[in-house]
Amino acid sequence: MEKNFKLKYGFNLKELAVFINSSDILHLKIENGRIIGNLCEINLPQEISQKIVTYFSQSVYQYSLNDIKYKFERNQFRLIYKPIPIMKTGEMLLPLKTLLYYTYYRIQRDIYHNLIKELEADNGIFHNKLTDELVDRIYENINNKKIKCMKHYYIKNCGSKLKEREIDVLCLYEDTVYLIECKDVDAPFEPFGIFNDNRELKSFLKILREKILAVDKQRESYCNLFGSKISNVKGIIVYREFNGKIIEEMETDLQVLTEHRFMKFFDN
Repeated sequence: MEKNFKLKYGFNLKELAVFINSSDILHLKIENGRIIGNLCEINLPQEISQKIVTYFSQSVYQYSLNDIKYKFERNQFRLIYKPIPIMKTGEMLLPLKTLLYYTYYRIQRDIYHNLIKELEADNGIFHNKLTDELVDRIYENINNKKIKCMKHYYIKNCGSKLKEREIDVLCLYEDTVYLIECKDVDAPFEPFGIFNDNRELKSFLKILREKILAVDKQRESYCNLFGSKISNVKGIIVYREFNGKIIEEMETDLQVLTEHRFMKFFDN
């Protein structure tokens, strides 16, 4: 995904780190959005330094506009997203390094989690691959413990418009059937993002409950599938890593775990 970012915007994370860590950036001469002067201390071609400045700059007017427009979609116009303001005169104000460091980690996160809207289509295949690999790791973890399991199983009659719904991993441990959903993480770090994540999680839990209910109603069929009696049906949502979705003491009848914690779930 970083390769696609480089192709579109002309710089990568390594080059951005060189730019930010260069002592000379706070003394750059910039006029009308263009870098002028000697850049030999930055150890980057001027063309790359210019692309970095262009990517992170915007007019002062756009910052003030964002104060009026409160929609979440306009986050891209905030100072933490575009930390180099362009004055009406064309002069640029270079920010404190602490803000640039923050911006670096935000870009790193956005690239890694495919959160850059212009690159979503190009990165979509790789992003889906991350979730598929998580499903494979969860399945292998269960299978290696000699627990009866299967992946990408379709559950019929889930009470929705769809005739059947897929569950990532289905397994029988002792006398309980576990329905396991695997989710990648978007890693929000702002209140609105965490709020949306928790709302999204509620939707996941609702769908998982529908699947649990469908399995419970067809318990005899699943007894035949596993060749064993079934006393309970439970659900687990597994996220690839920690973020706002994972609440240690969540008030739910379903389990929400990180991949790391799940790997020991069936250990006696």
